[in-house]
Amino acid sequence: MDQPRHQRIQKIAKEEEERKKGKEQMAKNNEDAIKNKARAEKTKALNKEAYEAFKPLLERVAGSQPSAFAAQPEQRRLCQRYHNRLELRMLLMDLAALKMINPGQYKSMGTGGLKNEEIRALMHKLGLEQDLLATSADAQ
Repeated sequence: MDQPRHQRIQKIAKEEEERKKGKEQMAKNNEDAIKNKARAEKTKALNKEAYEAFKPLLERVAGSQPSAFAAQPEQRRLCQRYHNRLELRMLLMDLAALKMINPGQYKSMGTGGLKNEEIRALMHKLGLEQDLLATSADAQ
């Protein structure tokens, strides 16, 4: 009772306002988390779709040389890109082959020149291989 009544009322009103703002912020954070989760799921589905669409194309050109596709310029270009880009070859590698890639090769990689669906397919492939996360010396 050492505070005047109007100060106690102000303090209670202020605490109530803070509680109300806290609830609003929590609700907003929950909405954002739900939106982010939905966006991540959608991205994951798009990545999987791109991987499943792109993998058969690479399997067709993987074992051959670009000169074998002289009559098909698109296939020839894809074959040449497959042989020149480690990122594209990674799409068909198994876990053991992926682990053989040294950190220097990972550092020299880039997504420049890759098409959106190729990047999505690569993201899906790397997401499938969870064992890759702890193989680099940098990760330890």
